[in-house]
Amino acid sequence: MPGRRRGESPPQGTGGGAAAGKSLDEETIRLTVTAHVRHTETLYDELLAGGEERREAREQVKEDVLVALNNRVLGEPTVHTPGDF
Repeated sequence: MPGRRRGESPPQGTGGGAAAGKSLDEETIRLTVTAHVRHTETLYDELLAGGEERREAREQVKEDVLVALNNRVLGEPTVHTPGDF
């Protein structure tokens, strides 16, 4: 097989880096999305910055994370005001 030139895509089915993307399982995706929501749609980072232990901070925002995830699944926008948390 001749070598590829820079910028050329590998032939389909040869791996070419796509294997990493295919190896993501549902649990990995779920954990990643949950962490994203925890950090972007709750006061989790502020709780940690204020000295709260990680486990306690996660417990405090757990309900907010579940609501935000459910809203995303149901297609409802997640709009928060500062007093929501």
